[in-house]
Amino acid sequence: MADHGEYIYIFWDGDAPHEVIRGHVSNADAVDLVEREGIVSEDYSWESIEHDYARWVPDATGEHDMIFLRAGGPGRGAFPVTLLYYD
Repeated sequence: MADHGEYIYIFWDGDAPHEVIRGHVSNADAVDLVEREGIVSEDYSWESIEHDYARWVPDATGEHDMIFLRAGGPGRGAFPVTLLYYD
């Protein structure tokens, strides 16, 4: 399980719509983290961040082990995330 402020590596089907960080972190902390992790260079541009909640759920199709779903708010099994959107 990831710790607060830790980058969550997700293998998307197609292009990633955003980067995901566990916990609600500031814009500056989110950008610093993806730069430190080598996800992007420091001259990369970000459109915005969003704080939400998400959960991991089993994939009923069997194609993947788990699927990352936005929960839309706190709830059972949901954890806080910061979503960092590309410019």
